[in-house]
Amino acid sequence: MAEPRLVALATAVPPYRLHQSDVRARARHLFASAGGEVERLLPVFENAGISTRYSCVPLDWYEDAGGWKERNRIYIDNAVALLEKVTRRSTQLSSFRQRASPRRASMRC
Repeated sequence: MAEPRLVALATAVPPYRLHQSDVRARARHLFASAGGEVERLLPVFENAGISTRYSCVPLDWYEDAGGWKERNRIYIDNAVALLEKVTRRSTQLSSFRQRASPRRASMRC
């Protein structure tokens, strides 16, 4: 039996590119009602070492974000779409035909 090996690697990110400084400012605005507590927590944005984040919704979506049911639906819909995108890319890169046996290739996220 042949040893398993990685034959292709592909990535995909959500469509909205967010700068950390914008995310920090939005967090300050959204949690302003928390008083001084939010100011104590905001340094985490600088300390995280992240300059850019990606999101499946635009930053201003959080102003009127729906409940957990809607958020969960958006998360699942986008996760499935990204998984499909990265699966198709890695399939193309690996030269496997899309009808390849599941025993020959598997994806995990």
